[in-house]
Amino acid sequence: MSFKKKFALLGLTAALSAGALAPAMAASMNVGGGVLEYGTNGSVAYSNYFHARMNHYSTVQANGANYSSGCTVANAWSFKSVTQIPGVSYQYFYNFC
Repeated sequence: MSFKKKFALLGLTAALSAGALAPAMAASMNVGGGVLEYGTNGSVAYSNYFHARMNHYSTVQANGANYSSGCTVANAWSFKSVTQIPGVSYQYFYNFC
């Protein structure tokens, strides 16, 4: 994957405490010529990406496992979410395809 452009949100991790879900956390940033929206809402961790000119996908990483949206055409949002689990750390990525 080193040849791919991916963005790890500067090491941002949404960590859940054991036994209880963490409070909602959401952010949006302009990266890679598009917009990445990511975070948690109390029940899911999500990564959504929009790019007007490039095909792309979004990924949520949970405990080292990647869950990706699949390739999405330019000028549309890619969406990926996973159910939050207590004690699991999440990271958020986008990539081009």
